Amino acid sequence: MMRVFVAGGSGAVGRRLVPQLVARGHQVTATTTDPAKVALLEGLGATAVVMDGLDAAQVGEAVAAAESDAVVHQMTSIGAIDMKHLDRAFAQTNRLRTEGLDHLLAAVRASGVPHVVAQS
Repeated sequence: MMRVFVAGGSGAVGRRLVPQLVARGHQVTATTTDPAKVALLEGLGATAVVMDGLDAAQVGEAVAAAESDAVVHQMTSIGAIDMKHLDRAFAQTNRLRTEGLDHLLAAVRASGVPHVVAQS
């Protein structure tokens, strides 16, 4: 059994990953930016945390509190996609994939988490 922290647990990939981890006996802490999705994450078997992946302090506190063996980066912010303005549609996601990853890695180093998986 591992303790796994899934940043972006309520997203498209996270919602599928969390129950698979739980089914394999792992203890999962999953994040969301939306307090209304806490019940969704808890229903999937995770401990839910509301966190802004672009707030370094929030990320650091959440990762430290989870005391995880692994951190998985699945943070995105993909809503309705306007094909004429893809740059706008993916701007927040791009920040989460760069700045958000930087915050996660800093939190991992500070907390001594031995494993990280990041989407690319």
